[in-house]
Amino acid sequence: MSEIQISQVQGMTSLQIAEATGKRHDHIIRDIRNLLEKGVGAHNFGETSYTDKSNRQSPMYQLTPKGCLILASGYDPVLREKIIDKLEELQAGKKEQLPAIPAPKSVVFGGPVADVRASLEWMQGVKELMGLGRTAMAEMVRSEGRRLGLPVPSVPSVEAGREPLSVSAIIKKWGLSGLKVQDFNKAMEREGGIAVRNGRKVLTGWGLDYGENRHSEQHPDVVWPVYYEDCFTYLCDRLNIVLSYRSGNLPY
Repeated sequence: MSEIQISQVQGMTSLQIAEATGKRHDHIIRDIRNLLEKGVGAHNFGETSYTDKSNRQSPMYQLTPKGCLILASGYDPVLREKIIDKLEELQAGKKEQLPAIPAPKSVVFGGPVADVRASLEWMQGVKELMGLGRTAMAEMVRSEGRRLGLPVPSVPSVEAGREPLSVSAIIKKWGLSGLKVQDFNKAMEREGGIAVRNGRKVLTGWGLDYGENRHSEQHPDVVWPVYYEDCFTYLCDRLNIVLSYRSGNLPY
């Protein structure tokens, strides 16, 4: 276990993240270790320890700012916002203690070009790693744009006020007849819109244009695909699936 001088590293500790989100610290530790098992860069999650209330040495992680955002990307929007707000608060406090430094000549809307490029590369990596869809990506772009001082349009947390739904939920809500979840998933997998990872079906590639992968807050390794309602008929057309409605009314 490496020794880390916390005061010299920017970012947050797992204890600070637990405090900011209200989650138990051992659950934060579990979530970080799950990410590391999936291949996330360990250099963003420095393992160390702290003295707990029982005067014992307990495990703790020191996360880089990038590590904080990688961890946050697996949580729901409310928890993500809490982590980002706390990170911004800590970073702002550190900046106030530093002497003023002239801004670099190469800037884009107040943010250095290198920072913008690094942020874009990071967001693309997180999207591929976590299988994020349009809604989650829109929220992440908005947060990063605000941090970098870039002009970002207001984006609703759920597109057009609609929560993405599972196939079974869409079948029930729309009153579809003849469509079976198993057949739909087979068609998605055959066309490359769904892949099996760690024994679970997840959206991948072009499939992420029609939905996103939802992660369980209690069990981050549990994931399942959900779909945007306004895209579902187009998705079925792509899969050559003919929809039949009991009510006779098209939802979109």
